[in-house]
Amino acid sequence: MRYVCLLLALNAFFAAASVRSKLLELHLGHVFKSGMDAKYFTQMEDHFDFANNGTFPQRYYVDESHWKRPDGPVFIMLGGEAPVSGTPGGFVEQLAAKHGALLIAIEHRFFGESVPNRSFETANLRLLSSQQALADYAAFVDSYQRSLTGKYGTRNTWISFGGSYPGALSAWFRLKYPHLIHASLASSGVVNTILDFVTFDEQIAESAGPTCAAALREATAEIERELASASGEQAIKSAFRASKLSTSDFYYMIADSAVMAIQYGNTPSLCVPMTEAYRKGESTALALANFTLNVHGPDFSTSCFYDTECLKNTKMTADLDMSRSWWWMKCAEVAYFQTAPAKKPIRSQHLTVEWHLEHCKDIFGEEMYPRADEDIVYYGGAGIEATRVFYYNGWQDPWQRAGKTSGGSHEQPVCVAKCKGCGHCQDLHAPASTDPKPLQVCRERFAASLQEWLA
Repeated sequence: MRYVCLLLALNAFFAAASVRSKLLELHLGHVFKSGMDAKYFTQMEDHFDFANNGTFPQRYYVDESHWKRPDGPVFIMLGGEAPVSGTPGGFVEQLAAKHGALLIAIEHRFFGESVPNRSFETANLRLLSSQQALADYAAFVDSYQRSLTGKYGTRNTWISFGGSYPGALSAWFRLKYPHLIHASLASSGVVNTILDFVTFDEQIAESAGPTCAAALREATAEIERELASASGEQAIKSAFRASKLSTSDFYYMIADSAVMAIQYGNTPSLCVPMTEAYRKGESTALALANFTLNVHGPDFSTSCFYDTECLKNTKMTADLDMSRSWWWMKCAEVAYFQTAPAKKPIRSQHLTVEWHLEHCKDIFGEEMYPRADEDIVYYGGAGIEATRVFYYNGWQDPWQRAGKTSGGSHEQPVCVAKCKGCGHCQDLHAPASTDPKPLQVCRERFAASLQEWLA
């Protein structure tokens, strides 16, 4: 899930880390706020090796401005695949103001400043997994609650929040640590860890609509033709300002460029120029290149996330992109390998499961195979059974295909905002009167569930 969403602090999904996109920065501006002083919790390196007593500082942020001392609830935003730089804003902060909640945002291990042993070496990355992350959050909640109890004599109610991969973590946190977490919001939570995620591309086609999907397919075909010759390769990569990328990496980058507009509910920014070029018989490949530069920004194609050579970097530096950590999560555990369908693919058919496995080997220097199926057994996948968890998904978001979109109940409400422009983690944005009605309904339903769960 590299597009995380709420990622925490939430900094991000990805904020300057991972993919550099103006669309993404706009989204994050709706979800988080900065300006808080960072705090650090002494966290265990390995919760499952009792012979390892090593620790590392885990970054977190606290906002007490809405807190009704001493027994108001605690809303904790779980970090994911990006650094954390502040506390939750948007819808979560509005809920905190209503309920007098203390707001906390905590960073995921191996992102931002929260890196065990200050190293991204492959051997050290074995300490990176969803299970270790949840154990981190559990240790933090237990310790922080003990401090509140010691100071005020209270037992506060904790609610977890998260979007995208952290959305899955939020549901899993409630599932695995119900004595610590009273209820959870899983916004666009990708609880179903899928190896061959072919339905992702299929949803992109459905969300784009038939004409735009046809234009995107033509662009991919045109790019593949250009890449077949040395002169064509140079020309098409230059158009995207991606000359340094290998052809293999280039295929992945151009697929993501289109994906992110649709994922975040900005389909017109992509489909209007693509459809216009398609109908006029102009180059759809160049239309996609222009879209990429104008909408995502000129640095998008140079993101470390798309550059295998960059992803091999193992040193901890002040400006290091966190992409290597997320690729480790994909390669070792959660997968979400976005592959091309056999029929009418939008992304290049070069992007197969085998391509991803080879990519993982290139990055980490060893054969890898994600334990996505094991996660489904451990957490339940889309069939997860946890009480007091609310699942939101936007109809236009391709990540909904890895979420829980049916089988809801009073204890596990499910809400899919079925509307154009309803994208990834969009429920976390501050509500506006112009929001589509289905999105408003999902927020209202969660607010009602939260009111009940806090009663």
